[in-house]
Amino acid sequence: MKEKPLVSVIVPIYKVEQYIVKSVESIINQTYRNLEIILVDDGSPDACGDIADEFAGKDARIRVIHKKNGGLSDARNAGLKVASGEYIYFFDSDDLVDIKLLETALQPYLTTQTDLVCFNYVTVDEISGDEKKTTFRPEEYRWRGKRTNLSIREYLGYRMGYCVWNKLYRADIIREHEISFEDNSKIFSEDICFNLYYLFYCHSVQVIPDYLYYYLYRQTSIMGKSKKEPRLDQFIELSKCYNAYLLRSHERSEMLYFQEIVFSELMKLQLRKVNSEERPFWVEKIKDKKFFYENSERAVRRIDKWIKVYGLFTGIKRWMGAAECYYSDNESRGLRTLRHIASRLKKN
Repeated sequence: MKEKPLVSVIVPIYKVEQYIVKSVESIINQTYRNLEIILVDDGSPDACGDIADEFAGKDARIRVIHKKNGGLSDARNAGLKVASGEYIYFFDSDDLVDIKLLETALQPYLTTQTDLVCFNYVTVDEISGDEKKTTFRPEEYRWRGKRTNLSIREYLGYRMGYCVWNKLYRADIIREHEISFEDNSKIFSEDICFNLYYLFYCHSVQVIPDYLYYYLYRQTSIMGKSKKEPRLDQFIELSKCYNAYLLRSHERSEMLYFQEIVFSELMKLQLRKVNSEERPFWVEKIKDKKFFYENSERAVRRIDKWIKVYGLFTGIKRWMGAAECYYSDNESRGLRTLRHIASRLKKN
């Protein structure tokens, strides 16, 4: 009988003393037992490191890494360096998972040829206890000869979620292409950048209908604070990282041709956190305005690229969103006309 594949679970730990026990226990108690659980103590000043060591003393599947504080990305990368499993799962140490998460998420890998498995999740408000389900349509997405299908249309179109913790990854893809997390202090949304790198090598993505992750929403957390204001500078750096990655590793990739679409989708994620009247204020605070204006203008001018990626109707709709979020002090007559058309179409 073929041995069940080993799954490496990477858990960064920093200042989560009040959550860590329940969180790690939800991994330990998984119905799928062939696990390598890597707890990465990222220089946490509280008792997290000691608690992690206690867990390791009770369960041989647990390995603890104690390191100097370097941030979430650095902690995950430390876990990746020592992970030996066939599949990789990233788990945040203040959240909870369904007891059958790994058993359920692993199943598509065992029965079909897929490169990534994604699932639904539940957001739990720490204060009220209210739950909100995030649901993605169950689907198998294939690249069909165009990398834009998975990276832009499906991923940035939010058909599989942006985070890493609602996904189970193939370790061989990560290792072969040396995929790692960029510095989250610079780009903030390291999950999006990691997924864009990973999806470049995918031919098939499976979205399953199960709700397997319970994300704890804390207003005082980094993610809680990020929902309140646009992080334009960090997302510009994310866009630059992705462009540099493509130029470094895939200079002939079709994705370079659509880089302004990727940029525009990332900017829309942030600008839509505030109403249209507030957006000029946040744009004015951008450090690299030249990069912002140049890429925004290219995205608005090239409606044909939006249609190539998304198809006619969805392409026009998403182009209108790009036009809505475009700002410049030196707007040409042609661009004003395009934005006016987009605005009228949106109202109708």
